[in-house]
Amino acid sequence: MGTSTWVVWSILLLAVAQVAGSIPIPRRYDGFVFNASSSSSPVLLEAFFDPLCPDSADAWPVVKKIAQYFQDDLLLIVHPFPLPYHHNAYFASRALHIINNLNSSLTYPLLELFFENQDSFSTSETLAEAPSSVVDRIVQLAADSLNELVSSDFESQFKAGFSDTGTDLITRVSFKFGCSRVVVGTPYFFVNGIPLYDADSAWTFSEWAEIIEPLTGAQKIALA
Repeated sequence: MGTSTWVVWSILLLAVAQVAGSIPIPRRYDGFVFNASSSSSPVLLEAFFDPLCPDSADAWPVVKKIAQYFQDDLLLIVHPFPLPYHHNAYFASRALHIINNLNSSLTYPLLELFFENQDSFSTSETLAEAPSSVVDRIVQLAADSLNELVSSDFESQFKAGFSDTGTDLITRVSFKFGCSRVVVGTPYFFVNGIPLYDADSAWTFSEWAEIIEPLTGAQKIALA
């Protein structure tokens, strides 16, 4: 390894250390649990997704199928990781935290709504749109699409979440958590804490099963 490479790695590790040192400790582990009944599963799959990233949207159906197939043997946690070049991804990630606080059963339906409506919130489509307008459309999308699952005051509560400094802070902490894990893009995956550098949106069910299945007989882990 050449001197220049060592310099690059040194700078990267220093940056990661500085980010990690500045992260407030959240009240609970970051991310949204997909299958809460599997909290003592032998396998922990963590996925870092940007709600407005096309590759994250492409990866989700297979990852979801894997979580459903292995059920009690696998715990899936999705961490929102808004990429800076998807300008509205921070709003989308914050929306996930807001709705998770209001009703955690709606977190994944909202994530899937973002995946289905990425084009309308893309950077190119919203260049001339005020941020407040984007937030209003996010609120309206959730209220209209989830209306059969929410209470009558959901829309006002959901919109109020964007004025709550607490949801802003937890979204920032969530992003910094990804940085501390050296996540540099989405989708990005870890299995039992180990990064899967080769895993991407093109992975098939069989490729995922080859990784997960041999681990399902391992000693169970417990997550508080």
